Amino acid sequence: MSVALGSLGLGASGLTFRASPRTTVVTPTAFGAVGDGKADDTLALQAAFAELARHPDSQLWFSPGTYRITAPLQQAFPDEARIVIYGQHARIDAREIAGARPGETAMVQIGGARLDRTGLENQVQKNEDTLSARLGEGGPKWGRGSVILLTSTELFNQTRPYYYKGEICRVKAIEESKIELASGVFDHYEPSLTSVFHLAMPYVEVHDLQIEADANQIGLAIEYAQGVVVSGCRVRGARYTGIYLNYIQGGVVTSCEIADAWHIGTGTSYGIKVGSCQDVTVTGCNIREARHCLSAGGQEPARNIVFQNNHCLKHKSETKLVSIDSHENVELITIKDNTCNGISVGARSAEILDNSVFGESESGGAINAYYSDRTDYLLIRGNKVHCKGANTIGVWITGERGLLNSPTEVTIDRVIIDANEVRSTASSLQIEPRNGSSTNISINDIVVTNNTFLSQRACGFVVSGAAPMSFGTISISGNSITSVNYDSILIRDGTEINLTTISQNVIEGNRSNGYLISLSGIDVVITGNDISGNVRGGGLSRSIYYSNSGQITSSGNTITGVRYDAELVRARRYRSGNPRPGARAILNTAGAEIAE
Repeated sequence: MSVALGSLGLGASGLTFRASPRTTVVTPTAFGAVGDGKADDTLALQAAFAELARHPDSQLWFSPGTYRITAPLQQAFPDEARIVIYGQHARIDAREIAGARPGETAMVQIGGARLDRTGLENQVQKNEDTLSARLGEGGPKWGRGSVILLTSTELFNQTRPYYYKGEICRVKAIEESKIELASGVFDHYEPSLTSVFHLAMPYVEVHDLQIEADANQIGLAIEYAQGVVVSGCRVRGARYTGIYLNYIQGGVVTSCEIADAWHIGTGTSYGIKVGSCQDVTVTGCNIREARHCLSAGGQEPARNIVFQNNHCLKHKSETKLVSIDSHENVELITIKDNTCNGISVGARSAEILDNSVFGESESGGAINAYYSDRTDYLLIRGNKVHCKGANTIGVWITGERGLLNSPTEVTIDRVIIDANEVRSTASSLQIEPRNGSSTNISINDIVVTNNTFLSQRACGFVVSGAAPMSFGTISISGNSITSVNYDSILIRDGTEINLTTISQNVIEGNRSNGYLISLSGIDVVITGNDISGNVRGGGLSRSIYYSNSGQITSSGNTITGVRYDAELVRARRYRSGNPRPGARAILNTAGAEIAE
């Protein structure tokens, strides 16, 4: 949006003028700002921000130019105020601001505030929309439309540190101590562990503003706000975080550019960081030279976060990390249509869709999913993954215990890996515990379908690791799985699986002395696959290796290029219905019952 300021009419005071009877418009030049890049405009800009806070509906219009500041600009706005800043591509030069400690200073920090605090009086179950809090005489003065924050100390991650419970809620009605919410809560809350805060939440928009810094600090920070819009902004040289959103309810960051966002040795260096926010989308942004270009997760959980159609290029020094990172205390994140070098998620529910991913990490995966708590849903669909690193796994799913302050099993309800194209030197898809102490990790249901996996120097699909995992069912269907010199599908001994189904796949390998499919599990069904090996190498190539005490059914498969149909170790029963031309046989070292 572009408006000629002169057409709006300057007020008699020379300080403000009104675009409409309800909107107060402020200009920095009216407070003495010069904008020539030489004069110190700090006091003038701070005065303009303060003027915004005095009006419930106000706009700040910059004139094009460079505004030099020597101290951070900070302003809190009243609850439900409507604040719009039009930068008109003006540049705030903050390169003289260093800050004492990394991340303690934002060049521009605006938003609301955390206000009154009270205690929760009743136990609140997930999805309930009423709660009781101490709102008596002398307590917080809340009303319909107020926004509150629930915080809980019940689940704490000591390594970050942050909490796995907490959320922003809108009040629908209040009657004495009873608070009715606009929607049900996401989690269960105990009164002895939960605090309730009243928040001042203005509506904030920032358009077409440029910020240049030269420090391990934050460029633009917006905290405690709703309906946030950040569009067309550029931030350069803010090496702790370029744009930081925290405690935001509803917002979008669009068409922004972040550059020079990396500092040696820091644990942050985020391009855009979405902290303890709900319903926030980052789209159409260009982010480069960061440790993580996009990051989600704060002290309390982030929920319903969308990263879509962004171009993310991390700093060349970060050889072990990824461009897009979602921490564990995120519930429902969608990462879609981005171009990036690596994605990592620990969210309770996550969708990773249609991204172009260039895996360059020296360890881990191009797409990583790691979990330390119960997880509802993981969908990885339609991504094109090209791993450049020699040790980079295409898609890596792992679990780790011990991060929370209460003992808990790591349970993932459902994992779907669908219609991805993965080219890697290491494994294309690998599922395993993170380390030897990560026991009691289970996945109820895994579906791997319609993917193309090509692994140059490892197995195409691996379930393995330093500690046992347990699975309900694994379904592998409609895939093209090719491995060079290794098993195409490998499920190691010690893995507990109730039922594995492998059907309608094209499975290829050139290993002359090994297996195309190596399995462990209670019951296995292998049907309708096209399985092709390399018997010309002269070794004892086998189509299927099975090591467990259950039953394996292999039928309707087309098997070529192998010396043996199967090798059975500790198997109880083998049922075969495959056509067997030539002299192919079965190695039955287990003495299993064979039915054909």
